[in-house]
Amino acid sequence: MKQYEVLKFIKISTILLLCFFISCSTKHVVNTTGARIVSDVQNVMYYTNDIYNFYTEINTIQDNNLIDTVVDKRKNRILHLADFNNRRDTILFAGKSDIIVLKKQVKDLSKFRVINLSDTILSKYPFDYWKVNFYRQIIIDKKHKTYIINDIIPYKNRFLQIIRFNETDYNAEVDPTDLNDIVSYYYFYKETIPQTKETYISILENKKPAVPDIFELLNNLFTNDSLFNYHTAYLVQSKEYNYNTPANIGIFKQMLATYYSFADDAVKSDSVWRQWSNRKDTCNCAETGTISDLMKTISQNQIVMFNEAHHIPMHRLLLENLLDTLYMQGFRYLALESFANDSLFDKTGYISGDNGIYLREPTFANLVRKAYSLGFKVFGYDAMTANRENVQAQNIYDQTIKQDSTAKTVVLAGWGHIDKNAMTGEFEKISGVKPLTIDQTVGYNFCDKNNAPDVPYLFKPSADMLGVKVDLYLCNNLRLLSENKNMLNIPEEIRAVCKTVCFYKQNEFDFLRSQNKIPLPVAVISTNDNASVSFNLKKGDYVVIFQDSFGYILKKYQLTVEK
Repeated sequence: MKQYEVLKFIKISTILLLCFFISCSTKHVVNTTGARIVSDVQNVMYYTNDIYNFYTEINTIQDNNLIDTVVDKRKNRILHLADFNNRRDTILFAGKSDIIVLKKQVKDLSKFRVINLSDTILSKYPFDYWKVNFYRQIIIDKKHKTYIINDIIPYKNRFLQIIRFNETDYNAEVDPTDLNDIVSYYYFYKETIPQTKETYISILENKKPAVPDIFELLNNLFTNDSLFNYHTAYLVQSKEYNYNTPANIGIFKQMLATYYSFADDAVKSDSVWRQWSNRKDTCNCAETGTISDLMKTISQNQIVMFNEAHHIPMHRLLLENLLDTLYMQGFRYLALESFANDSLFDKTGYISGDNGIYLREPTFANLVRKAYSLGFKVFGYDAMTANRENVQAQNIYDQTIKQDSTAKTVVLAGWGHIDKNAMTGEFEKISGVKPLTIDQTVGYNFCDKNNAPDVPYLFKPSADMLGVKVDLYLCNNLRLLSENKNMLNIPEEIRAVCKTVCFYKQNEFDFLRSQNKIPLPVAVISTNDNASVSFNLKKGDYVVIFQDSFGYILKKYQLTVEK
């Protein structure tokens, strides 16, 4: 190397080294404007800021709860490791083991792990702030035996950086080579949210925010900007303690089970329902007939009414399996309690989120698709009025027998509506036609299906079984899980955050999106943190959507199933 090159190298190295030492030794100033330190009755401390409108839990700070205005050498070193930029970043707080920074920009988030705040603020605060991801990076300073949790939170048009650090012998508490261990260890946010000026007063008085209505909670989490979030039930499941009162627990369990069914998770749906309903799995359900016997009886009737439990997709699957035979027997109308009519569906057969809440469950949506393709006139008949049973019956009559005295109609109703003292009895009074009624809910609650073959059968319930008064009782022991033919790998770059894979019919998806409608999937699979999922779809073209825990699209691509 020539002499001038050596001198140039030394000069550049000196400048870089000087810059390094200057950056490490700078006494950064803390901006304390609008800052407050408060604690609740459990002596949990919070940093609040009226100017920037947020608050977060902090660890113990210096004596007298004063906020330091100058960062010491130790914290300065930690700031340097956490990529603090003195020109663009503002230090809001520097405590014993916490530093809070307001950042204008973040240089690189690729080395951070994505985590969401749902576990800490779900069900407490305005819906917009549940859908928040933050980014966590672990920094190990072996020389000083310090590990640092460096979290970045998107905040309005900037970022909040919250740095937690511990300068003990971390080897005794965590494995520094195992990032999952480090990430799950130590402190997790309890609150990092926008606030009103009354927030810190609520903390001081230990006030609990009002628990949101469970229907509103679920619907707001489920409804995204462009697609539905099929991970909703998994987000809400840990919030049972907010609804654990006699007045709330029943409806919470029912709705949680229903939203698990939307995700095609029959195991979890059944488990939640079992906890609430004390469902039994053993009884002496003597078989009185087969599905063939059932279809012979159905063929002799003009109006046939099935009921369903709204969280049991198998009750819809049975009807879907029977549609071909029903059509051959002359049935041309399918009346659904949980269906909202619109002209777009009548014209195209494409169902969207506008067609009813229970259509969010893929098996129900597939039932409607098949009925339309076979030539059934599909319509909804429900009415949430004081005389609901009578209005339901009138709506069915008006759209069938009133227009065509020979109309053969299949009805799928919820729970007890097919009782002879409910909608069914009202329909007979209005039309003069007695419907054949078939119950599936009693069999669900009592018949032993754990070891039963996958073949539904008619049975006679014993006297101790509670249920609706109907003509026939059916034990529907179908299982949603069929032999999956295909395997789909979850792309490696999104594997850590992907929670749900949704499959949509390509033409239906594209058309509905062009109409600003939310399309409904033909299949939903929860990843359960696996690297791949298995599926079984009919031949055709599909859109595959990978979603995170809040339903945001991580990746989308087309899939063709050849056979």
